[in-house]
Amino acid sequence: NPSTTTLLALTVLATSAAITAAAVLLFQRQASSSSSSSTRETATTSYKSNNLPGDIRVVDLVVYPVKSCAGIRVKTAWVNEFGFAFDRLWIVVDRDGNMLTLREFPKMALIKPTLAFTDPSNETDPDAYSRGGTLTLSHEPTSSSVTIPFRKSFEGAKSVPIQVFNCLVDGVDEGDEAGKWLSKVLGAPARLLVKDPRTRRSLPAKHTPAPEAYSFNPQTSFTDGFPFLLTSTTSLDDVNARLKELSPSYPTTLDVLNFRPNIVVAAPPGSRALAPYAEESFKTLAIGSARNIFYVASRCTRCQIPGIDVASGTPNAEVPKALHKFLRSDPGYGSQACFGMNLSHAAAGYFVRVGDPVVVVAFGVHNLKVGMWRPEM
Repeated sequence: NPSTTTLLALTVLATSAAITAAAVLLFQRQASSSSSSSTRETATTSYKSNNLPGDIRVVDLVVYPVKSCAGIRVKTAWVNEFGFAFDRLWIVVDRDGNMLTLREFPKMALIKPTLAFTDPSNETDPDAYSRGGTLTLSHEPTSSSVTIPFRKSFEGAKSVPIQVFNCLVDGVDEGDEAGKWLSKVLGAPARLLVKDPRTRRSLPAKHTPAPEAYSFNPQTSFTDGFPFLLTSTTSLDDVNARLKELSPSYPTTLDVLNFRPNIVVAAPPGSRALAPYAEESFKTLAIGSARNIFYVASRCTRCQIPGIDVASGTPNAEVPKALHKFLRSDPGYGSQACFGMNLSHAAAGYFVRVGDPVVVVAFGVHNLKVGMWRPEM
């Protein structure tokens, strides 16, 4: 049985106007009981009192086929059981099976994935991987590349457990050619693995609703922990303004890609629909259709990755230090900077598109330590 939130959303037609009407009704019922303990309470309260449903839209979509390598901006993304199709479907590991990321190898930002399909019409096909194609990794500094074909089958393939933070995630080695190329580019032994679809990686229980809120068994691939990351342009603008305030001669303006989101949302210029960091009070969203429900899991904690220049792969240690001064917003995890919100999805089998309306169906108070959805877990 779907959750109450999902049932309410399913009662309206999947159009922008209908989503807006549903959100207004739910907003009136729930906003009075919602509050935020965030250090940005003023901005969040302003957002709630001035919310203009339908004004918020998707303005950018990014898929990262290989964890910690460059992303691919797309206009349309298919939502499958793992999240966006092909997102973090591959991972780079060392000879002992430990994941390699931008944290240790910032030059991974210069490895650019390209997806090609046996039949070009398959690019937006939900089963594009199984219908055939290739992943090509390119490295401009060495003018080199390597191409890996999609697997026709995983039958009989050896599964290798990879430690992705506090989870073991199974992958299948993509062969010596890819491994040798990566080792040469990174200057360290490396292998490329693809997610093994025969096994499942669960989501953290305290940050997700009960199983009956989903139409499938929720999971993710080689992400840090959740299927999607959402950020807003207003929050990014505020971050860059604060960086300039800290140091007028600050050399860096952060691109949204520094934070590696999948979904970027914005409101029209002059609109009050999306204050900076307003997303930190979102609990449930509908994107594109009232049927496309997303549950906001938690804030995303930040390490040194936002300080890595996405164009050069050069790290700037001052960026994470500066972010730490004004992004410690989570009441349960105040020692670490946070930016962007992790999401899970109630159902799979549809497209998200740039331009899709985004409606806040419910608000809540996020706390990384105890969780919002099932704090008893």
